[in-house]
Amino acid sequence: MENQVHIPIDGALRARLDAARAWHNADEQSIIRRALEDFLAWDETHGDNQTEDEARWKAYADSGIAIPHEQVKQWLDEEIAALSVQLGVRK
Repeated sequence: MENQVHIPIDGALRARLDAARAWHNADEQSIIRRALEDFLAWDETHGDNQTEDEARWKAYADSGIAIPHEQVKQWLDEEIAALSVQLGVRK
């Protein structure tokens, strides 16, 4: 037996749900179940990011060691240039 959950939603969310239901030609329960499954999958893989961010901040605060902005910018520029060559995109 499946458990049911009842949640109140406002008019704007109702309109979005109706639009998704029409677009996907699916019933309301299927759309809600998929959205809940997608959220829980995301949360299970990304939910610990705040803990990791706090640990990185503490490490910086304790050591004072950081990568200078110009060095990060140079690295990003090099990565973008290399990717542009791979994709055949001109900058």
